Amino acid sequence: MGQVHFPPGPGPGPLDGYGVLSASQCVKYGEPVTLVFDDTGILAYGPLGDFTPNLPMGYFPKGKQTSPPCVATSHDADVVMCFFDLETFLMSTVTLQIRASCPGKKREKKPKKR
Repeated sequence: MGQVHFPPGPGPGPLDGYGVLSASQCVKYGEPVTLVFDDTGILAYGPLGDFTPNLPMGYFPKGKQTSPPCVATSHDADVVMCFFDLETFLMSTVTLQIRASCPGKKREKKPKKR
């Protein structure tokens, strides 16, 4: 199961020219995703309809995790999530790329029998 953390990444990362922390994460078709809020903040995203049920939006306290997980639909999509951190007053964006396969998420090959 995939987890998406808000704010993204361990500790403060590099900010873009607008002071926004940006990250990207690939999610495979049918993969369940849980949102994890490491800081208190407000989350909004678009477009709707790429997860079943839709990912939640609104205010989330520190330590909150979404339950049950939301499952990615079986079509290519990019969902842009914006999180305003009420502890650091920084904005972060996470782009969830829904794809049939993700780089680095390959199935392990079974050893050949001799």
